[in-house]
Amino acid sequence: MSGTVVVVVLLVALFVLAVILVFALSKTPSPLHPSPSPSPSPSPSPSPSEGNYGFVSSGFDDEKALLSNIGTLMDSYHVTDVQFYDWFPNYSGVYQAFDNQTSPGIKAMPDWWRKEGSSWKEAWFGQRVIQADVLRKAVALVRRKGGRAWAYVQAQGSEFFNLASGAAAAWACDTSHSPTGDDNGWSTKTLNPQVISRSATSGPDNPPKYAVFDTRFDPDPVLAKLQGPRDAQGNVLWDCQASGSRVVPTYFLNSALGAYQCNAWLEIVQSFGFSGIHWDTMKTGPKDLDPSGVRAWQAGALNYLRETGAILSEAKLLQTFNDISLFFGVTAQKEELLFGPGKLLLFQYSEVWSAPEEQRYYDVSMSGAVIANYPGSEKNGCCQPASKCPNCPEEGMTQEKLAQVRYIEALSHSMRYVLVGCGVVPQGDEKSSVLGRLINEYIPYVATMSDSTSSLIRMNWYQRG
Repeated sequence: MSGTVVVVVLLVALFVLAVILVFALSKTPSPLHPSPSPSPSPSPSPSPSEGNYGFVSSGFDDEKALLSNIGTLMDSYHVTDVQFYDWFPNYSGVYQAFDNQTSPGIKAMPDWWRKEGSSWKEAWFGQRVIQADVLRKAVALVRRKGGRAWAYVQAQGSEFFNLASGAAAAWACDTSHSPTGDDNGWSTKTLNPQVISRSATSGPDNPPKYAVFDTRFDPDPVLAKLQGPRDAQGNVLWDCQASGSRVVPTYFLNSALGAYQCNAWLEIVQSFGFSGIHWDTMKTGPKDLDPSGVRAWQAGALNYLRETGAILSEAKLLQTFNDISLFFGVTAQKEELLFGPGKLLLFQYSEVWSAPEEQRYYDVSMSGAVIANYPGSEKNGCCQPASKCPNCPEEGMTQEKLAQVRYIEALSHSMRYVLVGCGVVPQGDEKSSVLGRLINEYIPYVATMSDSTSSLIRMNWYQRG
């Protein structure tokens, strides 16, 4: 082969090699502009009526242990809906300019949800530590595994004492927990709503604000205090709920309060990545409330949920509501409120406190409804000494046995019984979060599950069918 031919062959080979290199480099991401890595496909969202309902109420200062417990909760105990209970430092949301003058007068905590690496103690007893970063990771894990992470928010309470204006501000805060039937148990004293018009512009530092203007939802949309008893001089007192470290004044559920609470909590709930809000309730009307008073409370609750539903759906958030003792009448609103996408509530949820309430809930419930019926409650549970729980269904019945009976009974009615979650063992090491079964209405307290209870939950859970 002549030298000229060799040179030509070499040039052609070099040309081909150059083309191959150029093509290969064109497929290699530049270090300055890396190709985005494909994000993992999220697990499909569960049906509103499949899987168990659980809770997380502690462990927010131990990331590794908490995430492991949540994994077990969802993988082994079939939990698809997780309520994050008392995860905030106080009951005021973004409104941290309050001045709580009622003892113990806990101070506000401005921007608690925005501060990098922030931590705080839970609101009610001020014992458990919540680290913001761990809370976010826990919420993200629930959602990544295809579950729904619910932000517990107290619908009827706010520590923003500055809400009161005019004569209403003179109402003293009473914590005796004994409301009277006067004025149907509530007052229409006008308060300063503390909300502004819906904003057409919003951004990270300017979240949308809401006000109530739609009289279709409420003919008299003003915030109203819940009335407590009268003092020795006959003055009306304001009903407030209190713990050893917290005083929370209460308000009447209506559309004005719905708008106010969304304005107080929406930005925070979104910032932590929750799927939606579980609106808890703490007060019902007096037992001797007349029929017109009952209708007023029930209409107010429905108006509250219409207002919050409109706001949260706009933000692509879900909501549920604790129709405590079925008092608010929400549970019966099957066609209008429930079920699933496009409805005001994703599913029914009710705390019941007696056998008749339990049966009534079974009678009106829909598939996948959630029932909270605490096995260790002094009102209708079992405990030691037995004299503390006079309404225990059977003499000598243990909490563990009652929990199992109620779990099975709920399943037989195609319902979900709140039983398993992450909490602390009372009188034990209350700094260590454990997986356990519910005891009473203070959800952070759990008992170690027996092998039989654990097996029951692992082998039997609500499945859509």
